[in-house]
Amino acid sequence: MTTSKSFLTATQIAEAFADAQIHHRAGRLELAEALYLQILDSDPANPGGYYFLGVAAHQAGRLDAALAYFQHAAALEPQQPRGHAGIGHVLRAQGEPALAEAAYRTALALDQSDPVVWSNLGSALREQRRYEAAETCFIEAIRLWPDYPDAHDQLGAVLLGQGRGADAQMSLQRALQFNPGNADTLNNLALAYSQQKRFGEAEVCLRAALRARPDFPEAANNLANLLQRRGAIADAESWYRRALQSDPAYIDAAGNLGNVLQFQGRFGEAEAAYRTALAQKPDHAGMLHNLGTALNALGRLD
Repeated sequence: MTTSKSFLTATQIAEAFADAQIHHRAGRLELAEALYLQILDSDPANPGGYYFLGVAAHQAGRLDAALAYFQHAAALEPQQPRGHAGIGHVLRAQGEPALAEAAYRTALALDQSDPVVWSNLGSALREQRRYEAAETCFIEAIRLWPDYPDAHDQLGAVLLGQGRGADAQMSLQRALQFNPGNADTLNNLALAYSQQKRFGEAEVCLRAALRARPDFPEAANNLANLLQRRGAIADAESWYRRALQSDPAYIDAAGNLGNVLQFQGRFGEAEAAYRTALAQKPDHAGMLHNLGTALNALGRLD
């Protein structure tokens, strides 16, 4: 026995799209996806159906599916930027910033007026450590959207990467004007203060970041670094452990914990911390050296 699919009329497709968007905005991704798929059953060449399926799949963490949907959308409407930009988003999430850059540049060749795409291109360039090119992109994003907090934040991060702490501070404070209490921005602002050796202000920012997001391993590690610097060893150890509790695979926090334990003469515990880090990156030269130092202190010269 066979069943036939019920195909939607143009009016029904429009209604289904409207309903799908309501579900999508409300976070009901499965319901939204079901409607997008129903639309594509009736209209297989509908680029919007593929595009929004890509958005939903990306939001759900299904990156391979999202990439395929965005590629379908881009193939169906090659002169529209959204599919190409979607491809860039997924490729960045997959750790392919150079490929993401190419996709974003394709989108911008079609429409140079989208500040979000400029900002995302800047992020892809920053991930390749091409800081000057990234800076140009973030400045363009801000020109197009002066109140865009993420672009100000990312510009600050790029300036940090160039060692320009004072300039980064200004960008990050601007970002906080538009998005007060943002944990990522507060963490970056702390790094900007640290570059200027304004460690007290950096600590204030890190504690604010951790109040905003208690489960924030990078901020916990950065706070521990500051505490260790001023000799608060026990507090530093506690925050390194908190960073690892949030992210057990965090190599920097494991290595830093090993260092603070070794400083206290707790070489066996330091060995365990270094081995935790090396489990993630066995060829980490600095960690291997520190592990050797701990083993030497334990009399294990083999």
